[in-house]
Amino acid sequence: MQPINIALNKTKFLIIFAIALTLFCSSLLLLKQAAIYPTTFLKMGGILGVLFFGIIVVVMLFKILSSAPGLTISKDGLLYNTSIFPMFIYWSYFEKVSVINEKGKNIMLIFPTDSKDYLRKVDLVQKFNSLRNNKVYKTPIVVHQDSIKYDIFLAAKYIEEQIKKHK
Repeated sequence: MQPINIALNKTKFLIIFAIALTLFCSSLLLLKQAAIYPTTFLKMGGILGVLFFGIIVVVMLFKILSSAPGLTISKDGLLYNTSIFPMFIYWSYFEKVSVINEKGKNIMLIFPTDSKDYLRKVDLVQKFNSLRNNKVYKTPIVVHQDSIKYDIFLAAKYIEEQIKKHK
């Protein structure tokens, strides 16, 4: 099987939003006097906001400038490259895949055999999203149609075929 490389959809709106929030938090650091809240409180919020949103901006810029595919479906497994650090997952590690429609958007849910083990292995940046996905969708691995430049049903079909081959 030839590997199937699926490109990320590089949404620039999100990075513009994150840059705007970073600039807003930076402006809190420049305040000399505040009407309602103590200046120290606002400056601490500014520092935390700049750190948090600044990291998001760096991560998003890294992804936008990267030419690496978001998903690679190969004969050995799935390269899940939606965070800073790519994660290769062998087919034997997956249980099933399904596509749901939520509010008019197609979402591919990939179920690992052991979600807790997967959550221990993901990097810190991906962990937050994986925990939220696990709570909402009952799986930590979620691919939104908007995040890839590929037919999500076709990708799910290829993944399902590989899971069945390797059981």
